[in-house]
Amino acid sequence: MDPDSDLYRLASWMAGEFENRAQAKAEPVWYPHIRVWQRPVQLFDQGIALFLEQASALSLDRPYRQRLLHLSQSPTAAAITGQYYALTNPGEFQGASRDLERLRLLQLDSLERLPTCRLTIACQPGSQRFEAQAGEELCSFTYGGQQRFVQLGFTIRQSQGETELQVHEKGVDPSTGKGLWGALMGPFKLIKDRQYELG
Repeated sequence: MDPDSDLYRLASWMAGEFENRAQAKAEPVWYPHIRVWQRPVQLFDQGIALFLEQASALSLDRPYRQRLLHLSQSPTAAAITGQYYALTNPGEFQGASRDLERLRLLQLDSLERLPTCRLTIACQPGSQRFEAQAGEELCSFTYGGQQRFVQLGFTIRQSQGETELQVHEKGVDPSTGKGLWGALMGPFKLIKDRQYELG
């Protein structure tokens, strides 16, 4: 893959470990201190996939919200597509972002494609910023036996050697549109403190 392409640049920026220490310290009521791992995995013939986990900074040994994001170049437009997948057995891979032997066991049949959980990711020419937006349909998936609805979106940018990931994701009541959890008061602002190589 061309290392100068937008797809490679986006994936490289996203691959790594992030946390929102400064934000959580400044506004602890609205922003718990979390850590996010985004680990590259080789699963698809085209594009780049990232295995995602996050955890409370108070319990890093109990990460939650395992999922996979497949980034690929749209064949009909300059934009990049981000497709989310759920894990059919999340507990099997809990903590796998830091346990590479276990992560190597991840296969395509370990995943369930989430058709409503899709993003369009765009970068203006020459910009040091990517913006990811979902369509009008809410992302939906089953968790704990219940159907959940999520409004997706993120921004990632580089400035003065720092990579910041702003996560706009929040749970939504589909009947009212009211936010239930997540980025209710604005995005989570996560700073990368460790880079993962794409391989």
